[in-house]
Amino acid sequence: MVHRSVNREWPAVLPLLLLSAVFITALAVITYLIPRLRTQSMAAGVPAAAAGFPDNKPKLKEIADTGLMKRGQFMVFSADRTHLVNTFTNKPIFITGESGFSLVGQLSNADIETYFSDREARGFNLIWVGVVDNTYCDHPPQNALGQVPFGAHPFLNMQEPFFAHLDYVLQRAAAHDITLLLNPAFSGYPCVTGGWCSQMEDASEATMTSFGVYLGNRYKSYPNVMWLIGGDADITHRGKNLQSKLNALAIGIHSVDKVHLMTAQNIRSESALDKWSGTPWLSVNSIYNSPPDLPVTANANYRRSDRLPFFLLEDWYEGEHDMTQLDLRREAYWSVLSGAHLGEVFGNNAIWPFGNAPRKTWQSQLNSEGSISRELLGKLFRSREHWKMIPDIDHNVVTGGYGSGWNLSVASRTGDGQTIIVYVPNGIETTLSVDMSKISSAGQRAKGWWFNPSQGSAQLIGTFPNTGTRRFTLPDANDWVLVLDDASANLDAPGKSDL
Repeated sequence: MVHRSVNREWPAVLPLLLLSAVFITALAVITYLIPRLRTQSMAAGVPAAAAGFPDNKPKLKEIADTGLMKRGQFMVFSADRTHLVNTFTNKPIFITGESGFSLVGQLSNADIETYFSDREARGFNLIWVGVVDNTYCDHPPQNALGQVPFGAHPFLNMQEPFFAHLDYVLQRAAAHDITLLLNPAFSGYPCVTGGWCSQMEDASEATMTSFGVYLGNRYKSYPNVMWLIGGDADITHRGKNLQSKLNALAIGIHSVDKVHLMTAQNIRSESALDKWSGTPWLSVNSIYNSPPDLPVTANANYRRSDRLPFFLLEDWYEGEHDMTQLDLRREAYWSVLSGAHLGEVFGNNAIWPFGNAPRKTWQSQLNSEGSISRELLGKLFRSREHWKMIPDIDHNVVTGGYGSGWNLSVASRTGDGQTIIVYVPNGIETTLSVDMSKISSAGQRAKGWWFNPSQGSAQLIGTFPNTGTRRFTLPDANDWVLVLDDASANLDAPGKSDL
């Protein structure tokens, strides 16, 4: 029966078998060609995703999952313009940033993935990136794919392949919940040997405005952009010529992109407001100082009549200036608790140039002590109401034992009185006196913790009445963070979980 049935229906089955053979042959050809086409596209400098091929990397977040094509932003101001929020999560944002300046010029797509993956896992959410690096990368001003940004003259005739790769970098950052602090034209110091300073001085204001419009139009719909104008910009000594060109660039961006925040960097010891107060495009202030000056500078910028919320944009980097790990932690906590409550940007001297200098490899520094301590700093502040912090400039909270100079202890208190955070750099050399009435508590009790800023562990001190003055002696000679909370708030241990 079976054989007879097969023989009888053979003429009808034959076309189906022929179609199957054609399909199998086509599938084999596609399987052979696609990897080779993908390889050719990468060799030509076109990212795989842009060429229409998948990245073939397992467990990567899809760009669509980040809200890239939706309406929203990773970092914008709150309605009252006092702090940053993520409009997708509706949660306040504390900047845990890093300088990755030469990323576009140095890193392959695979290395970009390695870097962003690691930084996302550690809670870093802002990376400073030079749009066009003409100083520090191996082949300036080319990107890592060998593509040039401009035609024959700087800031004119922008080259699509170069900026398509920047699109890709931004998209991969978004996939890892990271905002890029885009620095369109790093000025550099001194002007004659720095970044784009001399070329900007030679360019017309119209050229710089046009370049800004180009960038603003291209990236205005992205959810993960903050703009940085300048970068070691020596306006103080170069004068109006440089300032007018930087202003033209910023005006160009702002004319088409009023969504993204914008800040600026001048030379060290100057805040963004020092040169750009009153400009329509400056929305966020930033400070840039040597460590000894950070508390005073942060206090002064907090008290400005033209104050804008601000963050620490650059300090002394890990691996430079003979900085110890204590020095690195001190400069960060000093800044944040002295008024820079938006957060801070960390730097490591092997990471930011991504290996074009005779230093340690950038990969080996991803888990450096400095990287880990900044990760822990972010965890601490995200576990408390960082967006409500007010610096204790006049020592009304910590009334005694706060020291001076390199041993200065700094403190902030939330505006609602729920939390006090004090950083103490010199351990048991001091005993703090704290006005406990500064903790507001329905239960009239405060809970105290010691947070270890180098390890991330927390030790419960106990609960106390929120009245009178209490003295706190530190656990040992290392630096520590004292955290006092309203006991009735039932907060987790410092650094354990985000609010």
